[in-house]
Amino acid sequence: MRRNDFNNSTERKIGTNSHLTAQVWLRTAFPDEYADLLRHERARLSLDETPEEPSFRDVHEQIEYACARGRIAAPRTLEVDALLTAGDAAVRLATADDAKNQDERTMELRHPLMLGRWENALRELGAMTAGPARAQTPHALGTLPDDFYALPQDEATGVLNARRFLAAIQQRRLEYKRYARQITQALRERERESPHVIALAEAKATASHRLAERHPAEYALIRAELRPHEEHDGFLPRSLASSSQRAEIKRRVLTTLTAGTRTRPAPPEA
Repeated sequence: MRRNDFNNSTERKIGTNSHLTAQVWLRTAFPDEYADLLRHERARLSLDETPEEPSFRDVHEQIEYACARGRIAAPRTLEVDALLTAGDAAVRLATADDAKNQDERTMELRHPLMLGRWENALRELGAMTAGPARAQTPHALGTLPDDFYALPQDEATGVLNARRFLAAIQQRRLEYKRYARQITQALRERERESPHVIALAEAKATASHRLAERHPAEYALIRAELRPHEEHDGFLPRSLASSSQRAEIKRRVLTTLTAGTRTRPAPPEA
């Protein structure tokens, strides 16, 4: 699912489109001109006064921000509020009980505002259990220790119980990741539908197009460098998108452009 999200992302689509890749590299070669063109387009679309989204430390801060602004419909029950204000030990206990009861779900832990504390509790429980379980890491059980069958029965039973609990914790960690991924995917889809985001994308596209019109020779140079690698006209293979070969092509093109071998003075602003 993460791979599909990435392959369908805007960044990936740009990376496999020769025309868009050439525009992005041209913006890198002429950053000041692009910035001026973008400012002009933002002003034309009345975007200058629109505040930018803040930067988030992690996905949980982003979810909290979205909940506070009604972008996520997540009603809070008394049980959710109780967990939100509970201490870390109480959240760990609730998380442990939830993991032990594999056929049940403590839905309060799965509330968007609780996901961060749920993840922390799962991480702490995994770290606490890895030793008694004789596991390789909190994230991988690994094989049983060589001396397991020589252990006294009570001690061996304790190891097996710890391993069973650690496996349950690992399963819940996967479940947590699925919940977080679903929420962030929904936020991305809603963001793409935002009038501000749509208008900003239009401003960037127009500014990029105008920059290519100002520097047709430079744009043609980039396209010529990319053309031998295309699967068909205008489309690059996915294998090139994150390869060292692509980085080398970009480095060579930008070196040529910044050295001035293909540049010429830009025409005055209309």
